[in-house]
Amino acid sequence: MPGHVTATVAANGSVYAVGVLVHYEQSEGDPESGPVSTGSTAFVAKWNPTTQRLLWLVQMGSRFRDEGTPAALVVQDSIVYVLGQFDAASQGFGHPVRATGRGDVFVTRLTDHGTHATANWTQPLGYPNRYTWARHLACDGAAVYVAGTTEEVESRLDPATSQWLPRASRAFVAKLTDAGTRALPGWQHTWDVRRGYHEVVALATQRGRVYLATNTWQPTPSPSEPQGWRGEGMLPAHANYRVHLTQFRSQGAGYRIGWTHTEAGQGAGLALAGNALYVTGRADADHAFGHPPADAQDVPGDLFVAKLVVTGTTVQTAWVQRLRGTGHDEYARMPYVAVRGRRVYLAGIFALPRLALDSVVLRNSNRNSGNRNLFVAQLTDAGATSRFDWAHRLGNEHAADFGAFALDGPRLYISGYFQGYRNLPVLLGKQQFLVPYENVGDGVLLQGWLPVGP
Repeated sequence: MPGHVTATVAANGSVYAVGVLVHYEQSEGDPESGPVSTGSTAFVAKWNPTTQRLLWLVQMGSRFRDEGTPAALVVQDSIVYVLGQFDAASQGFGHPVRATGRGDVFVTRLTDHGTHATANWTQPLGYPNRYTWARHLACDGAAVYVAGTTEEVESRLDPATSQWLPRASRAFVAKLTDAGTRALPGWQHTWDVRRGYHEVVALATQRGRVYLATNTWQPTPSPSEPQGWRGEGMLPAHANYRVHLTQFRSQGAGYRIGWTHTEAGQGAGLALAGNALYVTGRADADHAFGHPPADAQDVPGDLFVAKLVVTGTTVQTAWVQRLRGTGHDEYARMPYVAVRGRRVYLAGIFALPRLALDSVVLRNSNRNSGNRNLFVAQLTDAGATSRFDWAHRLGNEHAADFGAFALDGPRLYISGYFQGYRNLPVLLGKQQFLVPYENVGDGVLLQGWLPVGP
């Protein structure tokens, strides 16, 4: 059975997906209890949406408990790169690898032959006696970039104070060079971070320039929220957030930092178009990207998209557009952004009763607190007068989450997870899908294409 799936659509129209196959066996001790999980295996698959046929599927290993967990994939022509995590040792898609720490990252290259695929190499990335994890992968020709975090396995005792020190954490960006049958190590850049208050959120590359977005924050408790905290998908209402943008200039086995730029708020997604850098995120209690709130309706938690123009080592904000909610929305996020010409396509999640994109207002399908709806929107880049052209809500009366978002010529490819019961409708713009199962538990994956014109 597949677990959570990450997917993208390639230039040839095929859908490529990575996920986890969970293995089940009948319990020997109590046959009446039903099948039990015996492990999981990462997989990569190619699907033809026209014929609705699975063309090929490649597993990371054939034995149980490989624990390979894919996190991202990039498709370049007939080459598929996969990023994921693994523990101890793994068959690595036919190329055995062993972790140097308690948990490492792997990058695998596969060649798509149409109706089957072969794995060319699997390269582990890790540090001795540390946990290493990464979710961000970007490719620029034969250059493969990975960004993530590494952390000490155990805390250390400070001999001066006899107090336990927090486990040291570092963020990193690493480059590999694809040599066809193997990966050649390139450069890596690491920096110390404060554990729990730093997150790498986006990675993009273009013509030897690598762009990284990271978030830092410092919770500041208030009487109504005595403990600033951050759970999965949730952010405290009162915190000093900063998004840090960094450009690396990659040159063979070396690199140099071109510039760094810091703004208020939190970053979520990046997209490149020439010398323009589009950044998505959510505003903090203060303004974002040099633009103060336009009116009293601006509140912490509003989403934003900003365009920055890069000229050499100078970075200037061209414009910022806000997506206005009705208060602090702990679920609100907008990690997906894609650009084609002057059209900017965005996708995200909101949980409050309404979300306003200029004159377009999306209303939540359920007023219950915490009900998450997906949305997609188009904005035309017209400088300071940029406005949203349209927006569509995706969802039903139960929670939802994104699986994938990608441009496919004149269409947007969208997939998402929706909870609910059989025959419960799920809206994608004016299209309606039906949940096919009695009770989908963690969610059923639905995918579709939304026409967006030339």
